[in-house]
Amino acid sequence: MLTQCQGILIKLCTIHSSEAYTGDDLFQDVVYALWESWPAYKGKSSPKTWAIHVAINVIGQYHRRRRHEPKFVRLDEKILQNLALIEEEADNEPDLKMLFALMEHLRDDERSLLVLRLERMSLEDISAATGLGLNAVKQRLYRIKQKLILMKNEEL
Repeated sequence: MLTQCQGILIKLCTIHSSEAYTGDDLFQDVVYALWESWPAYKGKSSPKTWAIHVAINVIGQYHRRRRHEPKFVRLDEKILQNLALIEEEADNEPDLKMLFALMEHLRDDERSLLVLRLERMSLEDISAATGLGLNAVKQRLYRIKQKLILMKNEEL
């Protein structure tokens, strides 16, 4: 089950990790939470959707804890490697580079929705994974798109 959704979970963790907390650490917390909550899985949704739902909850807990931490920047080797990989990917596609730059200005919940949609998840699966209604997912994605267009136009 983990091998099926490992890529999307790593992307979610990397996008939501801070300088002091690497995406690998956050991914490890997600895997631990999946392991702990596996007995509670009832099979009402696909294992991938359930895993993403658990990951979003773990990421939310991380952000709630982080709110009370002092703000500082610490660069370590792992962060630099992750940034280099993202920049290398983005260099190959200029639109992707611009998207990553604009995504930094989005709220955490907006980034999560956008990443899930960019991973070609269906709106129904995103709805199930986030706990939002289908119409709420559609509306939020539309607003995110409008926000990105506005930010892009202001940048030019």
